Amino acid sequence: MAPTEINKFFSNLQKSKKEEEVKNAYAKFFSLDYNTSDDHDLYTTRVLFEFKADKNFENLKTRSAILAQSLYYVRRLKYGGFIEKPIPPTLCLADVNEAILTETSLWKDFYDDINEIYDWDLAQKGNTIFIKEESKVVFQFNAGNTRIKKILSKDYEHFWSLYEKVTNIDTIRAIIAKIDRLSDDTMRRFHGEFLTPTKFANKALDYIERTVGKNWYKTGEYRLWDMAAGTGNLEYHLPQDALQYSYLSTLYIEDKEYLDTLFPDATIFQYDYLNDDIANVFTDTNGFQFEKTWKLPEKLRNDLNNPKLKWIILINPPFATAQTAGTHHGDSKEGVADTKVRKVMHHNDLGKVSRELFSQFIYRIKKEFFNKIADLGLFSKIKYINSNNDFKLREKVFDFTFERGFVFSSANFSGTSKSNQFPVGFLIWDLLNLKKLENQKLQVDVFNENVEKIGVKKLVVDDKKTHLSKWIKRPAAKIKFPPFSSGISIKSNNLDTRDRISEGFLASFMCAGNNFQCQNQTCFLSGPSVSVGAMSVTAENFEQAMVVHAVRRIPKATWLNDRDQFLQPNKKLEQDFINDCVVWSLFANSNNTVAMKNVLYEKETYQIKNHFFHLK
Repeated sequence: MAPTEINKFFSNLQKSKKEEEVKNAYAKFFSLDYNTSDDHDLYTTRVLFEFKADKNFENLKTRSAILAQSLYYVRRLKYGGFIEKPIPPTLCLADVNEAILTETSLWKDFYDDINEIYDWDLAQKGNTIFIKEESKVVFQFNAGNTRIKKILSKDYEHFWSLYEKVTNIDTIRAIIAKIDRLSDDTMRRFHGEFLTPTKFANKALDYIERTVGKNWYKTGEYRLWDMAAGTGNLEYHLPQDALQYSYLSTLYIEDKEYLDTLFPDATIFQYDYLNDDIANVFTDTNGFQFEKTWKLPEKLRNDLNNPKLKWIILINPPFATAQTAGTHHGDSKEGVADTKVRKVMHHNDLGKVSRELFSQFIYRIKKEFFNKIADLGLFSKIKYINSNNDFKLREKVFDFTFERGFVFSSANFSGTSKSNQFPVGFLIWDLLNLKKLENQKLQVDVFNENVEKIGVKKLVVDDKKTHLSKWIKRPAAKIKFPPFSSGISIKSNNLDTRDRISEGFLASFMCAGNNFQCQNQTCFLSGPSVSVGAMSVTAENFEQAMVVHAVRRIPKATWLNDRDQFLQPNKKLEQDFINDCVVWSLFANSNNTVAMKNVLYEKETYQIKNHFFHLK
C-alpha cells in the first residue's frame, strides 16, 4: 500500500468532525461495502466497527462504554435472528485519532449473558443497564458520559411500570442540557463557576440580536466565541445555523466531550484561556518564560486574523478571587487565580484586580480583540462598574462603550443564597470604540425571576474620591484601649490587633466598605472594633459620624441596590437634617455603646464609659 494512500486516509480522518465522516473514511480506505443495516455502524463478516467522532480512548470509562455498545450489537447478532449475518471475529472501535482492535471471543461471557445479569432490552431502548445482582443502574447518555446509581430492584421495576422511556431527540437534548444542575458541583464552585439560568441566557441572545442585527449568523460575517462555555448553558438556545460559526472552549475535558454531543456543528475544544498561548497573545511578557506554542485551533487563529470578520464574545467568566493573607472565606480561594495572565497583569501594575479571574478574562479579551469589530456580551456581577477595588480595572483596562443590557437577581442561579442577593448583569460592550465609563450613560433593564421587565436601573460610575467613606475625617489613633468584637464582648489575642483610639474618644464607628452590601457593618461601639473599617468618633467628627451612620442605615437594602455606592453630599447640609441624624443614630439598634467596669486587657484594668449616654 502506497504511503500517499495512507497519508490521505489520515488526512481524511483529521478533517472528520462527525461520526459519519469517520465511518466514510474507513469505508473508502478499506474498500468496504457500506453495510449499516440493523443499526450497525459498519458491518463486515470479518469486522464489526463502532465509530465515534473524537473520544478520549485513554479514558477507561470511555473505552468501556464504547465496547459495551459494540457488545450489545454482537448480542443482537447472536440472538436477534440475523441468520445472514455471522458474528465477526474482530471488533474495531475507532475515532479520528485512534482505533482499538479486539477479538470478539474475548468478550463472550458478557454478550452471552447466560444468567441474564444485564437488562439488554432496556439498553436497546434507552441506554440504561440494570445490574440486578448489584442493585445498580448504569445510565449511559453517550459514550464516555455515564452515571451509576444504586437502586433496589423492586423500586427500579416499579418505576418503569409507571413511566415510559423518552425517545424524542429534542426532549432528550433538553433533559441532558439540565443534567449539570443535578451533578456534584464542588469543583465548579471552587473555580467560581455558576451555571447561567437558560431563561436569562435566552434573553441575552435576544439582546445580542438587537445589537448586531437579527439573523446575524446568516451573513457569514460573524463569529461567536465563549471562552468559558462549561456545559453550554449560554449557547443552548442558539439557532442551529449559528453553531457552524461558533467556538466553544472550556477548561474541563469532560465538558468538552459533553459539548461535542450537544453542539456537533460547533468548533469545541478544551482550553485554559488564562494560561494557554499567553506568549503568543502578549508579545511582551516581561521576561516570563512562557512556552510559545499554539493550542488554539488553527481555524480559530485564521478567523482571528481575518480583518473582514466581526466577533460576538458571549461569556460568563468565573467569579473567584485568589486568597490573600488572612482571608479564608467568601469568594477567596487559595491558588485558584494564580495564572499566567495574572503574572502579566501584576507586572503591569494592575494591583488587586489581577487576583480576580473575571478581571483576567477581561484583560486577555481586550488584548486578543484589540482593534477588531467585536461585541462583548458579559454575564457577571456589576461591581466592575462601581467598586472601589475595581478602580484600576476601569482606569487601565475596561474602557469599552456600553450598548445595552439587563440585570436580574443572583437568586436565580441554582445554589446561591436567597438571603444575600445581589444584581447580576448581562451587558453588551463595543470593544472597538473605547470610552471611559464615567463619561457614559449606563442604563439597564431590570427583570424579575420570570424574565419580565419590572423597571430600569441607572448604573453610576463615580470617582472613589466622591464616596461617602472618604467624607468623614479619620483622626489618628494611638492610645491603647480594649478592642470590641460586639457590643459587650472584648476580643484579645486577635491576629490583626486593632486596639487603639484617638484623643477625645467618644465611640468607635464601624463603617466598613461603601455600598449597601456593607449596610449591616455599620454601628457604634464603646471601644475600637477588631474588624477593619472602624474609626474613632471625637467632637470634631461627631456630626459627620451621625450623618454617615443614619444615611447608611435608614434606606432599605434590596438585591437591586446591593452594589450601589453611598456618595458624599454635593452641598452644605442643613443643621436640621444633621440634628435629625444625631437623634436617630443615638436611639438606633445599631448604637451598641455600653458602660463597663473593671475590664482587664493585657494586664491593665479599664473603666469603659458610654459617652453617648453618660450617667453619673
